[in-house]
Amino acid sequence: MVASDARYDPGIDGRVGIDPESMMLVGVAGGGRLLGLLQLINRRDQSQFSRADANVMTYVAGKLGEFLLEARMRGDERPRG
Repeated sequence: MVASDARYDPGIDGRVGIDPESMMLVGVAGGGRLLGLLQLINRRDQSQFSRADANVMTYVAGKLGEFLLEARMRGDERPRG
């Protein structure tokens, strides 16, 4: 169970009204920097997340990192004022 793991911090990882049974965290990176995290909680119909779930999350996190980096670069190109 997630709540019994020493790495779990309910103040950071928890959600009000959700009792975590399983959790997956995947880093979102771009330009060699960690930009954020994607979090899934409580896999339906299974006790834990699968390798296929991890593959999808890794793919989505990679694309999101590319998008955020590109958006940041486009934002830096806009004139200020």
